[in-house]
Amino acid sequence: MPTAVVLAVTFLVVIFGFFAVLFTALGVRDRRRRQRREERGVRTGATVASVEPMVPPTVTAGTITHTWSEFRRSSGDDGPSGATVHPYSVRFALPDGRHVHRRAPDTPKFDRNRPGQQVRVAYQPEEPGSFTVGPLRRVLLSPVLVILFGAAFVGVGVLLAALA
Repeated sequence: MPTAVVLAVTFLVVIFGFFAVLFTALGVRDRRRRQRREERGVRTGATVASVEPMVPPTVTAGTITHTWSEFRRSSGDDGPSGATVHPYSVRFALPDGRHVHRRAPDTPKFDRNRPGQQVRVAYQPEEPGSFTVGPLRRVLLSPVLVILFGAAFVGVGVLLAALA
C-alpha cells in the first residue's frame, strides 16, 4: 500500500477517534450536569432506618399555566456569558382533590410551551411537589444522542483502522 494512502487513512482514524472521544465526553458531561442539577439542594446528614421498594411514579395530566423568559448569567473559562431560558409553571390535580401548582423543574432553552397546553406529569405520591414533566425521552434524548454520535465515530474509526 502506498505511503500516502496509509498516511491518509491514519489521519482519518485520528480525526474520527478525536471526534468520538469529544462527543462521548460531551454526552457524559451533559448527563452529569443534569443529574447534579436535579440533586441540588441542602445537604444534611441522615441515618437509613429502613429500605423500602421504590414506588413507581403516578402519572397524570397537567396544564401549563405560565411561561416566561429568564437570562441566566454564568462565568466560565471564557469569561462571563449567559443564555436565555424559558421556564414555566404547571398545575395538576391529585387523586385526593388537592392541586399542585409549581414551577417545572426543567428550564428549556427553546420557548416550546404555551399556557393552557396539556402535559404529562409524573410524581411520587408521597411528595407530589417534586415532579417531572413530559415523557422520559425528553430528559434523556440529548445525552443519549450525543453518546450515540460519539459511538458512531468510534465505529467508523475502527472500521477505517481495520481497512488500513
